[in-house]
Formats: sequence, structure tokens, C-alpha cells
Amino acid sequence: MLTVGGYHLQTYPVQSQALPGYLQARLPEAPPHNPEPLHTILRDIEADLIPRITHWFIPNFFAYFPAIASTAAFIEKMLCTCFNTVRFTCPTRPSQRCRSSWGSTPANIRLIPTTMETEFALFPALLRETVVADVEARLVPLFVCATVGTTSMTAVDPLKPVADVAGEIPMWLHVEAGSACICPEFRHYLDATWCCCLWVQKSCLLVKALRVKPEYLRNGPSERELVVEYIDWQVGTGRQFKSLQLWSVLRSYGIANLREHIRSDISMARMFEGFVMSDPRFEVITPRRFALVCFRLRQMGWVQSMWTPSTGSCWIG
Repeated sequence: MLTVGGYHLQTYPVQSQALPGYLQARLPEAPPHNPEPLHTILRDIEADLIPRITHWFIPNFFAYFPAIASTAAFIEKMLCTCFNTVRFTCPTRPSQRCRSSWGSTPANIRLIPTTMETEFALFPALLRETVVADVEARLVPLFVCATVGTTSMTAVDPLKPVADVAGEIPMWLHVEAGSACICPEFRHYLDATWCCCLWVQKSCLLVKALRVKPEYLRNGPSERELVVEYIDWQVGTGRQFKSLQLWSVLRSYGIANLREHIRSDISMARMFEGFVMSDPRFEVITPRRFALVCFRLRQMGWVQSMWTPSTGSCWIG
């Protein structure tokens, strides 16, 4: 079985010997419905992937630039995965760097207010009004973000009306959405959307703008246009091998287990929502759509009467 300790570099060729498109024929048309054992996944990686990639750590590898790594860096990568840190604020990741956002100052951003009447979803008429005002001020609206399941309220923006506004100007529409829609019963929230990592109407324009072809990056399949070089689809030259993580998770869990995991969380939220609604001291302030229940006290005076100033604690029973 494939192991990190059993990764013997000297047994593999330095450069990939694979033909363009070989992996497509080895992959199924759809992800597995049921989970597969880990040894089966590792066996496929060992048979189909390891012999056909370029091994940068082989001592005979002299292309591009040295692939330098240390044991300490390897262990640190394992620890980062173990900690599963979500790096967006200093308390969640003290080592975070503060960076300036070029071209995205607060003056260039419009925050569209939402209300309880719209269940805190984006109101298309107000969006259109804001955009028209910017156009009349000789500004150029270029991006609008809609959300299916906001962080604080799990509000769902009406995608089709928002898309209509974005099409009139026109603007780039980005949809932020979570993973609950792998369950068929939630897909109605994704009205007229498609799943893609990057979509452009004319890919040749994107590739032409980002293509970098120094001599050391040229190769036969690319020159004959037999493969898609994703280096030409992004600003950076390289990228992490995260597709292997997604592929492994889909196979080890299976679609059925991933859906069951989401449905279990939503079921627990539904039960908790029932507890809250049965207690007259609390009220649910937004509809529960997924696994988040937003509630509050009906009378804040109850909190003050049960608050202990000496300890700063509050008891609700």
C-alpha cells in the first residue's frame, strides 16, 4: 500500500511518461454513491498517479528550479491540516499578515442593506436603484455578490432577479453558496446557476492575457495544443494539488454519506428550532433553511433580572 515512508523516488522516472488525457479514461463518469475503502483509493493513486507525475525531489531532476523541503516543513504542513484553522481574523490565526486591498477601498464598495421584511435577503429593486445611481454618477459598477445561505442568518438571495439586474448593466455576478445543495431537496435555491470554478465567455481572451511562455515552460503537448495549460488561466505559475483532496474525500465518504452528514446537521437544527419555539421566552427571528437557528430573547429585562454582577454570569433555566 502507498505510504509516505514507502515513497521511493529512485523507482520512478524523473519526468512524467503519461500521454495527454490518459487519466480521463480511468475516472468514472460520476462520483461513487457509497464510500470506498481507503486502501482502494491509495492503490489507485499508486497505480495511476504516482508513476505518471514529475517527481521534483529526485536527485536527477534539474528542470525549472530546485524543489527544496525539510522535515520541519513537512511536519508543519501536517499540523496545519490537523488544526484546520480558518484564517480570516487575528484570533483565528495570530500569524496572519495584514495586507492592503488594491483598488477595493471602502469608497468603491456598496453595501446593500437588508431587512427582516425580506428575511435579510438582497432586495433586487434596491440593488437596481443603487447601481443606477452609480451609473448616473459616471461610475462603473462591475461586480455584485449574491449569497445562498449567509453566514449570520443563512439568508438566501433571489438569484434570478439579481442576475437580471447584473445583466442589465452589465456586471459580473458571483454566487456564494455552501455544500448543502449537494442534497437534491435544496437545489431549488440555486435558480439558473451552474457549478464551475472559472467561467468566461471567450476563454481565448483570458488565456491571451495571462499566457507566459518562457523557454523552460515549453513542451510538446502544449505546443501542439493537446492539453489545457491552467497556468494560462491564472496569475500564479503554480497551484496546490487540492483536486486530489476532493477526489479522495468523494471516494472515501461517497455521495450518500456526504448527504447524510448534511441532513443530520439540518435535522438537529430542526429539533433545536422546535425547542426554541416552544419556549415563550425566545423567538426565532429568521426562517431556518439549513442548519442555523437564529433566535433571541423576547424581553431583555429577564436577562437583567437573572444577571449576577459579581460574576458576570446569567442563568436561564
